[in-house]
Amino acid sequence: MGSSFFTPATDILVSRCHTWQFRGKKKVEGSFGAQAKGAIGVPVYGRRVQREDGMNPFEKLIPWLGKFHPAAVHFPIGLLVAAAVAEVLFLVTRRPSFAAASRFCVWFGALTAPLAGLLGWCLGGFQLTDRYWVLATHRWLGTCTIAWTIPLLVLSEASRGPGCQRAGPWFRVTLFLGAALVLLTGFFGSAVIYGLDHYA
Repeated sequence: MGSSFFTPATDILVSRCHTWQFRGKKKVEGSFGAQAKGAIGVPVYGRRVQREDGMNPFEKLIPWLGKFHPAAVHFPIGLLVAAAVAEVLFLVTRRPSFAAASRFCVWFGALTAPLAGLLGWCLGGFQLTDRYWVLATHRWLGTCTIAWTIPLLVLSEASRGPGCQRAGPWFRVTLFLGAALVLLTGFFGSAVIYGLDHYA
């Protein structure tokens, strides 16, 4: 297997990089000072710029799968945050429909989180360190989020039904903290592309 499979993500990703056409010339700007070739007039968001010459099909498959990470992460982020909102509404109204919605979102979010995380590792490369701390923070917050969904799912099921009142508070604490964690992970994910000041 060639070394390109383990190429650090910051060597092949262009952060906050846009290209514009000015009188037939190409201008590239990036928050990390990165330079890359892209289609004129087309934003380059996390586009891989490494050469693929000499790569075997498996080495090409991994980065291709990683391209689905930005789309896949919307599922666990939206579902786990929705679970927290539904749980708050259940506490306020005591309507069983909100408890059912929370349970469904927890299950669906916990099942999609590992897939989104795996695609993220495919996109960022399989290494433990990164050149930029923003990318490293996003990588490990995302990995922690995946691990967090395991006790969350267990506590969610343990808190259902009669005689399970003790598990309820632990489930809600885990859910609310995890919702904050997944939002923080998403923030650093967008910061990898747009920069830390993208909400400024």
